[in-house]
Amino acid sequence: MEIRKGKTQMKKLIAICLVVLVIAAGVHAGAVSTSTSKAGIDWASLTITRDITWGDKGSESYAYVEDATGSDEDPQSESEWTDTSASASIGDSYGDAYTSDDYLYEEVYAIAETTTLWAYAEAYAYRDGHFTATSDGWVEISADYELWQELLTDCEGEFPWTSGYAGAELWLTNDSTSEGDEDIAELEITVCGMDTLDGTLMVEMYFAEGDAGYFGVGVYNEASVQIPEPATIAILGLGALSLIRRKK
Repeated sequence: MEIRKGKTQMKKLIAICLVVLVIAAGVHAGAVSTSTSKAGIDWASLTITRDITWGDKGSESYAYVEDATGSDEDPQSESEWTDTSASASIGDSYGDAYTSDDYLYEEVYAIAETTTLWAYAEAYAYRDGHFTATSDGWVEISADYELWQELLTDCEGEFPWTSGYAGAELWLTNDSTSEGDEDIAELEITVCGMDTLDGTLMVEMYFAEGDAGYFGVGVYNEASVQIPEPATIAILGLGALSLIRRKK
């Protein structure tokens, strides 16, 4: 009688395990996670309060995308404040960035689904320059920014399989005194949701006449998505079943 009872319980456990495996496969088959992130600096809003003499200048755009099938990268740079653009893509995931007379902008998008279990994308757009102060006084630099991010995934999931980051930064350095100032805005969410952030970045520093300075402004984004392997979900379910069996 006890042996028969034990066999019956074992059959029930096996049946439950099979159900877990089927559910795991079904969850995986229909799972899709996406991460979209955008950031921009309004170059036309850039203001500098004191007269300075510019030296070397630079513009740079960069995009990188990677998933289980491969990777793509596109770095672009110029030795002036001029147009640059970068674009990279793998499957449906992509990264784009550019600098222009009006805007510094970049956007990344990563998607993970049945055929692509994970994906990562990043991009940035920067401009910088060296200068010399023409008189004693405070140098103040400001620029407007906007950040945007949306993550779509299983909001009730136990693990943050989707994440994203958007940032804007402005920095100023007095090379003659080795002092610096920076202002950073960040937007970061995980798992699911949508959010935006905008405002003005501002840095200031005292320069004596003839001091050398360095200035930079830019935006940076990244997106990361992942769908768990069916085996991972199944192992979690089987682990729970083993605990139940031990309790019995």
